Amino acid sequence: MKTRRRIILIVVLLVIVTLIIVTSTVFSLKNIEIVFYDINDVPITDNTKLNHFTQDDFESIIDSGEFKKGSTVFLINKQKHIEKLEANNPYIKIINIEIKFPNKIVIKAVEREDMYAIPSNNGYAICDDEMKVLRFSETVDDNVLLEGVDVSSASEGSFVNNGINGIVATLGDCLYSAGIDRLIAREKFSKISLVKADSQKYNLMFNTIYNDSKGVTITIENISNVLEAKVLKVINAFNYVNDNLETGKYSCDGELVISDNLQCWYVNEGEEEEIKTDS
Repeated sequence: MKTRRRIILIVVLLVIVTLIIVTSTVFSLKNIEIVFYDINDVPITDNTKLNHFTQDDFESIIDSGEFKKGSTVFLINKQKHIEKLEANNPYIKIINIEIKFPNKIVIKAVEREDMYAIPSNNGYAICDDEMKVLRFSETVDDNVLLEGVDVSSASEGSFVNNGINGIVATLGDCLYSAGIDRLIAREKFSKISLVKADSQKYNLMFNTIYNDSKGVTITIENISNVLEAKVLKVINAFNYVNDNLETGKYSCDGELVISDNLQCWYVNEGEEEEIKTDS
């Protein structure tokens, strides 16, 4: 009986202490700060280096998260506020919302950047590497034209990642793993096309650029299967072929094709050569 009473007493005390902490004004939200980070996960102290925002935008960004000052920091629904912030500010990606006791939160964010221009009803949906619609534009601008993706129901701030588009949305990470970041992709690829090969398979075709002119074409077959491995291997083959274009060994009229068995072939005028790389 004594043990049971002790347990009940401890539980009651814990509840009382919890209520005191939760209702205490010491832990009421008073200060909210937003900090942007660069690609190396280093805080940006000079906000003039931001591409899409200025210091004057910070207050409205914070307001768009719909935080309630005066509420306890212990009951903050981080995911709800992240969704509000990202929906209302397409060019922002939230890394985390960190609680700084006793009464402050810090929003950690990075800027999203344009990568793809996807044809839409009234121009182009400009998306980042995760296929988030950042804005709509009448022109492609300096982005990679991405064809074959349906954005008819997309809106600013939404993601184009339903069905096969979800696989395409991983392409940015795959390219990055192969040494192609957003800026390099915009220099090397003029167009990427999602092509339906049959009832179950989709391919990706890349129109590449070489010396400001047409380069070799790249085809990745069946992107639903080991896309990252295929991208890594075909990009290595692409770099090898590009390095040998001036020698005449290869031609910009050729095509690089990588199949399900991860074999990469250079095809030109009916002739085929397997391109073997270290990856």
